[in-house]
Amino acid sequence: MNDLFNLQRTWNYSLLKFHLNRKLLMISVGGAFALVFIITFFMAAYMNEYNYTAMNNFHQVAFVLLFFSGAIWIAGHAYQDMNTTEKATNQLMIPASRLEKFLVPWIFSSVFWILAISILYTLYASLLNSLWGLIFGLPFGFFDVLSLTRESDWWDLIQAYFLVHSAFFLGGLAFRTYPLGKTILSGFVVNILFTSIAAITGLILVGNNLEEFFDSDIDEKIRVYINEDTARLLEHWVKVFFTVFLPLVFYTSAYFKLKEREV
Repeated sequence: MNDLFNLQRTWNYSLLKFHLNRKLLMISVGGAFALVFIITFFMAAYMNEYNYTAMNNFHQVAFVLLFFSGAIWIAGHAYQDMNTTEKATNQLMIPASRLEKFLVPWIFSSVFWILAISILYTLYASLLNSLWGLIFGLPFGFFDVLSLTRESDWWDLIQAYFLVHSAFFLGGLAFRTYPLGKTILSGFVVNILFTSIAAITGLILVGNNLEEFFDSDIDEKIRVYINEDTARLLEHWVKVFFTVFLPLVFYTSAYFKLKEREV
């Protein structure tokens, strides 16, 4: 048997993790769907033939919120069963390799959640639209999550998801207590750091007046110092940094954090 990865062992571990977390998952998703039910009911009750299309606009917003809630809530609690020494010891007794213990929560909180919430919310929103349409006599229609944005915007949404997911996945391993709150606080500190670096860079380019940095003509000022090709190249590498490099760093750090927890 392969000590690093075994498909049957991974499947058994997946079933175990699902069994341990299904109650929390069902309560969370059920609560969110119940809230959507209540909100859409009152929306439909006060809508007419002139503004009924706003229903699918609401579904778009609700889906995006649920979409990223998975990156935050599920990833942040992916290793809650290892947040004490006793629980960590019990995890060591489970017949699964470190790689499998990393991959299963990662897949469940990323790929599985993206597919599951996309399918479930499409069906649920369409069911609600049909129900309220029958009751209130308005053609709300079918909600298609794939029409949420243009194809390029959907890809940007996925990239943003994995950036957020990687941060909270690492936070779930790095912080034993209050992982969500501590991850958000850490992100706030990092955001201040990046904002400060951007502000300093802007001051270097446009002068020592801070208000000038935030002026509406900042793009024109920057072009004086950076030509268009360089600006596009810089934009490309900034995007690569945040969508590829940073998530990989977070995931790699999370793997070694898991190793540290087991030790």
